[in-house]
Amino acid sequence: MIATCIHDEAFSRKYADIVESICTIARSCFAEGRSNDARHLLRTAMQLTKLLADEPLQLPLLLAEGEMLAAEYLCTNADADDMLQILRRARDLAEEADDRQSLAESYHWLGVAHYFVELNASPSVNAREESYQEALDCHRRALELREKLGDERGVSESLFQIGTVYERRQQADRALDYFARAIRIADRAGYPDGKIEPARHMAFHAFMQGDLDQADLYARQALELREKSGYKPYLPLDHLLLSEIRLMAGDLEAAESHAIKAHALAHEMGYGRPAASALIVIGDILARREKTDQAKEKYHAALVLARQLQIPSLLSKVGERLGHGG
Repeated sequence: MIATCIHDEAFSRKYADIVESICTIARSCFAEGRSNDARHLLRTAMQLTKLLADEPLQLPLLLAEGEMLAAEYLCTNADADDMLQILRRARDLAEEADDRQSLAESYHWLGVAHYFVELNASPSVNAREESYQEALDCHRRALELREKLGDERGVSESLFQIGTVYERRQQADRALDYFARAIRIADRAGYPDGKIEPARHMAFHAFMQGDLDQADLYARQALELREKSGYKPYLPLDHLLLSEIRLMAGDLEAAESHAIKAHALAHEMGYGRPAASALIVIGDILARREKTDQAKEKYHAALVLARQLQIPSLLSKVGERLGHGG
């Protein structure tokens, strides 16, 4: 009896509204750093759609969960197969329904997922020209769909994501061009959140070039915009970058402050990668202060997390500090 109710148009609309509200609440939980609560809510709602035998209702739930898994994969290195399966199912349902907006979203998050899977498995942030091709293909498809839909917010996101692929491929000028285009469109669309990630990556580029003033400017802009957005999961990354910039500038007090904030936030959300990275930076600060034993304690704590995560670049980084390969 319950399953047949969904075929009534009025009931169908009510169920769709319920699912939409659940996705909104779950995304708010995730933005507050409550990933487990958000995913539990979505999976509980998924059981309702299965009871109703209604696959179209599953699409927004799959997209929301896939988005969360992809967004935090950089920090967790967990559930890759589950993440990709969920997003591929969302893509297939969107294609079946000819839902172009959801299809664009599914390709966007598939691109993010493939990018982070390859990044976490790589020994270095720098890659060969042919690397990240699956991610690039997905983002180009998302961009094409979003341009046809006139979705400027989505176009800005896709341009940024394409830029990150060129950044990894060490094509800096091309990457920076995509970041700048993403920011221009975000400004035009009145979407300040769209400037956060491009600003952070431009800060990283300036930092790697040794331009600490420019790096600091972009990094502070990214942090300020992120705090205004209320999106907590990536705040540890913003503080980490500022910590490394200030450490390079010799401002140990500011570097320590940002590193401690990064570690506290990452630990609170259960995000091992930024927590380990923050411990490494804190260790570096202690080493600068010639507190060798305390520095080693932080490095060893970071090593424990790095081994749990099994991220090669992180293992290498902490291994260098301890004089071995991790």
